[in-house]
Amino acid sequence: MIANYCNKMIYLKNIYFDGRDRKHALTDRDSGRLDLSALRESALSNQFHRGSVESMYRSVTAKSWIRHGFRISVLANAGVIALLTLWLTCVRADTMRGSERTSEWNKANIHGHKIYYAVRGSGPTLVFLHGGGDSGEHSFVRQLDVFSEHHHIVAPDQVGQGRTPDVPGPLSYTAMMEDTAELLRTLRLRHVDVVGFSDGGILALMLAIRHPELVRRLVISGVNIAPEGLRPEDLEELRANQIPKPTTIDEKLSHLWLTSPSEAELNLGLLAKITQPVLVISGDRDAITLEHTLKIFHALPDAELCVLPGTDHATFSGRSEWLNPIISAFLDRVRSTASEKETR
Repeated sequence: MIANYCNKMIYLKNIYFDGRDRKHALTDRDSGRLDLSALRESALSNQFHRGSVESMYRSVTAKSWIRHGFRISVLANAGVIALLTLWLTCVRADTMRGSERTSEWNKANIHGHKIYYAVRGSGPTLVFLHGGGDSGEHSFVRQLDVFSEHHHIVAPDQVGQGRTPDVPGPLSYTAMMEDTAELLRTLRLRHVDVVGFSDGGILALMLAIRHPELVRRLVISGVNIAPEGLRPEDLEELRANQIPKPTTIDEKLSHLWLTSPSEAELNLGLLAKITQPVLVISGDRDAITLEHTLKIFHALPDAELCVLPGTDHATFSGRSEWLNPIISAFLDRVRSTASEKETR
């Protein structure tokens, strides 16, 4: 009986909660209070998408929407609230089963400031680069346990995000990419595989272009190489909500997304210089337009394309049951091909 209720509650989770990174949850910052009517209206219109179990549990129990940029409301109907409570219990049990391993947290002094990073597992190094306004562990909560079975995972938190404190001045993709490169050198890591989601995918591409000796293969999802790659409605909302002098991390991120990546940071010509194999992933309802994703795919000399049906921007959290085997197959296939070439 409980198992059946849990399955139903997991289904409700997929309807009611938004699993996008902060980059594409632009309208979720207008209130810090629980809004009973909003979720009822949103549920009726089916506006919300699949979310991260761990984030939803923390956010609901804390009655806060801002933890990872998610807005959470509770239905006013008392019966549905009771079902939601049961759902949370089921989700918590599911999360506990899916996160049996724990990460070891470390920090490094990089370019005069601290960068925190999580590590776990053993084997070939696999670097996970998180989405905007998120963290390494949270963006890939559905991947870390799976891939740490056969890989040494390194998941840094970029400046002002996750556990890493902010620094004065604006955010910059170039600065975050150079922080990542220096962290890999500090850890004496070269020729590593990199998985990047959203902003993390942008950093992965830039890393392969400017520090090719550090990167062996790339997996990227939900990536744009210019602000125009965003859906027009999201780009317009960013413009409407800009402030002259960003100071908070949310304001800095909004300014970053409206103005970057710049053409000097990423363009089709620079992508053509990437010789490493790249797996390009997108949801067919992604926050990055499919046309923009196809331009990236066609510009890369050695790329594979994976478009997930019925999927929004939250590919890693929302479609892990599809995506994890696809990523594993890509890494194994490319590794086998490279080994065959070496033996010839």
